[in-house]
Amino acid sequence: MKRLFSFLPFILISVSAMAQDSDVQPITDSITAEGKAMYRSEMASWYGTDIFLEAYKNKENIGGYLSYVAGDTARCIFFSHDDTPVVIGTIPLMRPTT
Repeated sequence: MKRLFSFLPFILISVSAMAQDSDVQPITDSITAEGKAMYRSEMASWYGTDIFLEAYKNKENIGGYLSYVAGDTARCIFFSHDDTPVVIGTIPLMRPTT
């Protein structure tokens, strides 16, 4: 009986540690998905800027850009340097299929 009481804390700790895995998994999945979306957005910025600057010659007119991911497409949108900015280019980057 004394042995049972000496092992009881270890059993309770291991059971509670296993129970936490199922509670944490949805959170880790959400964080992983957000990280992958951020990575895709950064890649869209990188490649989109290279593609756009190669094709667009009026570099003084570029006011900035933003990138976002929608579905399987990451987009990099460039806007003008005017007082009222307008979109001057959009580079869509599809997710590669394997």
